[in-house]
Amino acid sequence: MVARSPAITDSSVEQAVPSETIPPAPAPSPQSTPEPVPPYRQPRQANVPLPDTGSGIDLRSALGPLAERTPRPRRRQLTPAEKEARRERKRRGPSRRIPFVLAIVFLLALATVLVAGGMWYYQGRQRAQLFTEFLDGARVNYNAAVATDDSGQAREYLKKAEEQLDQADMLLPEQPEVEQMRRQIAETRARINQVVSFLTGFDLPLIRFDPASQAPVQVLVDGLSIYILDTRRGVLERYQLDENAGDRLSERPPEVLVQTGMTVGGRRVNELAYATLAPAAGNRLNSGILVLDRSNQLFNYSDGVGVSDARLVENPDLGFANDMAYFFGNVYLLDKTNSQIWRYRPNGDLYDVPAEPYFSDGTMINLAPVIDMAIDGAVWLLNPNGSILRYFSGVQEPFALDAIDPPFSDAVAMWADEVDPPLGRLYLADAASNRILAFDKTGKLLAQLMPADHPQILNSLRSIYVDSDNNYLYALTADALYQVPIPVLSAY
Repeated sequence: MVARSPAITDSSVEQAVPSETIPPAPAPSPQSTPEPVPPYRQPRQANVPLPDTGSGIDLRSALGPLAERTPRPRRRQLTPAEKEARRERKRRGPSRRIPFVLAIVFLLALATVLVAGGMWYYQGRQRAQLFTEFLDGARVNYNAAVATDDSGQAREYLKKAEEQLDQADMLLPEQPEVEQMRRQIAETRARINQVVSFLTGFDLPLIRFDPASQAPVQVLVDGLSIYILDTRRGVLERYQLDENAGDRLSERPPEVLVQTGMTVGGRRVNELAYATLAPAAGNRLNSGILVLDRSNQLFNYSDGVGVSDARLVENPDLGFANDMAYFFGNVYLLDKTNSQIWRYRPNGDLYDVPAEPYFSDGTMINLAPVIDMAIDGAVWLLNPNGSILRYFSGVQEPFALDAIDPPFSDAVAMWADEVDPPLGRLYLADAASNRILAFDKTGKLLAQLMPADHPQILNSLRSIYVDSDNNYLYALTADALYQVPIPVLSAY
């Protein structure tokens, strides 16, 4: 247990008596001035009274140094002169640093330009080197295409040469060396592909049509007579060429020969479908024009007689007539529904003899894709992709066209003369690629007839016809008929 100290009482406190050994502090002189204490070390005022404890003890004397509390330093107030000097330094300070900052910025920009310029120069040298390599590679392939006798291989070389020119053009666009080689490649490709300029000087149409009111779908030519089948107006019209010139129309207006709605031999002519020239041959006695309507009624037009009913025999096996052709007096109807071709033999100028199927029972054939038919003793069937099937006496014979560049994309019409293979010619119209192609009857390409000066003029091709006697090709589009001399091709 801790012993408690006896309480200090007023009677027990000895009065403080000055020591005899310690001299008293000298009294301050009235004239002397105490040395000032710096503001930031200014002590608390000495005369600040301490609280009275009520015991009569002087706490200041008892606590001694503890009573001297160190004051918190205070910030010295600047004089007006010092404030003005500081403001002056603020005003002049940044202006002195600006040149140094600008110098640093300039040096950084210069360094950036030098680095970028060096990289650009290096990359430029690389581009120039790669450009030369691609151009040299294109020349090598071009020379190989010129040297080979294989047209297919030559096309591959030219294709590779163009690809390398494309790469070179991406590195350095619009260089004259590239453009010159492109022209050379185009000329060589045209020679390899046997492209022949077409319609040059003959780009004005022989006849113009209004697509809003007319729909010409077929052209036939016999001497000075041009026959146009217009399914929208439902007419077969005849135009006459000038007998003195032969390359322009006469002043005679077009003549309507057959028209939807007219009555012939007690039968009403319905919507017109197809027409064909029908010269006298075999058992057919007179020449004329045969016209088929959508009801499978056949009408004959001949000069001096006019329109007559050809009395096409009814055929219950005929599904739908998709095309009509004529050869040596016989009429042929394409029936894609039943994959059959029906042959009608003439009886004088009538066709009242029962139809015969061209293909025998059991023949595996699909005629659904066929878009046109021509007959010269054999049957030629055209598909939209440009492929042709050849049949003789109902049996398919090997046949293929030469590869062409570019390939067929929208074959729409075919014309064949009556000359037997290997002579004879086939003409095919490709509407999408704006051209007419001539082949011999072995499939060899003779020419690609393309209107170089008017690249879109044949894009709406509908029908073609070749007047071999007068060496004219007629091209029928949706809005015009063109008559063009056939250029010199390979001889028969």
